[in-house]
Order: sequence, then C-alpha cells, then structure tokens
Amino acid sequence: PPGSGGSGEGTGAAGAVWDATFADGWEDGYAGMFPANEHAASVARRLRMREIGVEEDPWYGGDGRLFHTTRDQWEARFEQDATTP
Repeated sequence: PPGSGGSGEGTGAAGAVWDATFADGWEDGYAGMFPANEHAASVARRLRMREIGVEEDPWYGGDGRLFHTTRDQWEARFEQDATTP
C-alpha cells in the first residue's frame, strides 16, 4: 500500500509466495521487473535471489531485470548469515 515502503511488507509477501512455490514442488523460479524498478530489485536482493541482469524479457518482450533462485538456494539463503560470527 502507499506509504508502506521500507516496512518489509513487500519482502514478507514475496517470501511467502516463494515458500509456497517451492512447497508445491517447483525446482526453480524467476522474478522479473522493469529495469528501473529499484524497489522490486531491492526485494529480490533481500531474498538472496541471484541477479541475472537486464536482458530481453522471455515472457513479455522488451527489456526486463531478471533474478533467479533454485529450491536449494532458497532453503540455504540465510545459512551463511547464521554461521558468520
């Protein structure tokens, strides 16, 4: 909602979608956005998704900024944080 930027709501909602996606048996997934959408890119980065970069959007055409994650990467995304002193 307007005015909720920085509250973590977007990251929480996106994380819940990825949790459900992998619980449904998917092995990997992509997040795509307009190249200039820094807010969406920040959410993907906070979720530890790997940035592919800006390239031809395979679903809608035109340029898109793409991120990718696998089930294994998703499940391990915070392990390094937990083991770093």
